[in-house]
Amino acid sequence: MAYTEINSEDRQVQATFADHLENELGWESEYAWNQETFGPDGTLGRKDTRDVVLVRDLRAALVRLNPELPPTAIDGAVLALTQHDPTRSLVQHSRGSHALLRDGATARRRGQSTTQGHGAMLAHAVACLARNHTLV
Repeated sequence: MAYTEINSEDRQVQATFADHLENELGWESEYAWNQETFGPDGTLGRKDTRDVVLVRDLRAALVRLNPELPPTAIDGAVLALTQHDPTRSLVQHSRGSHALLRDGATARRRGQSTTQGHGAMLAHAVACLARNHTLV
């Protein structure tokens, strides 16, 4: 089948699905293909197209769910959830991310270290983001 505006993947799949998520399920939907502006104040807060995690939204969810944590602890949680180690396989990354969501990230404060309750907060933050946002 030849590509035309009528039978493009965008029209048949992406736009239709994005409309369904927004109109039927109440999600936010942002069509960013060839329209996104980059930078901290850009459309999605990404540096460039290689950023796959919407860090601005992740940080906001972590702050909202963990108001008692200082900014340095939030920064540590964001780093733990977004860091990529090229020496680890995709399976190892997946297992590490699962452990963070299951067990929590260590939030370090001067003179103490605690993990209690933060696993649920990380999992809830990711679930909130996934439930209400889609990037097309």
